[in-house]
Amino acid sequence: MHHVTLYYKFKAMKSIAFISVILLFSAKSFAQRLDSAAIQKLSPENQALVQQHLKNSKNLKIGAFSSLGLGVIFGTIGVAQAAAEVTKVFPCAFGACPDPIDENKGSALAITGTVLALGSIPLFIVSGSEKRKAYATAFSNPGISLAPGLPILPNTASTGISIVIPISR
Repeated sequence: MHHVTLYYKFKAMKSIAFISVILLFSAKSFAQRLDSAAIQKLSPENQALVQQHLKNSKNLKIGAFSSLGLGVIFGTIGVAQAAAEVTKVFPCAFGACPDPIDENKGSALAITGTVLALGSIPLFIVSGSEKRKAYATAFSNPGISLAPGLPILPNTASTGISIVIPISR
């Protein structure tokens, strides 16, 4: 009976994982992409601005992942070392301390790792902001302005109306 329950739980988890993967891939495929062809259609000033935002985003993301990775490594080593130091310090509480112990190394590493890992969060946020700025610059459209006196049809002029129609937003 126990084996059958695990079998059905495994099948359910497998189908949930499959559906999640399908949803992630479909969300990625329907997202707007900023490739070199889209950048080439922009004006030279906007091309430089988009390239600068994308470069900043990439550099910030590299820094964020580096900070997160180092934080996880330092934190893990610090917690492991602090746990080992606690087992060495515990007998000292009862007065049977064989040698002096420096019990601050592990906790210092753990705190440093935590600060590094938490410090990566603002870097990820700013990286996403830079990427959104690049997308906003690349896909911005001022719209079509119909101002009074502007000919809509050849040899005609509009009077008394002003309207802006955003095309892609």
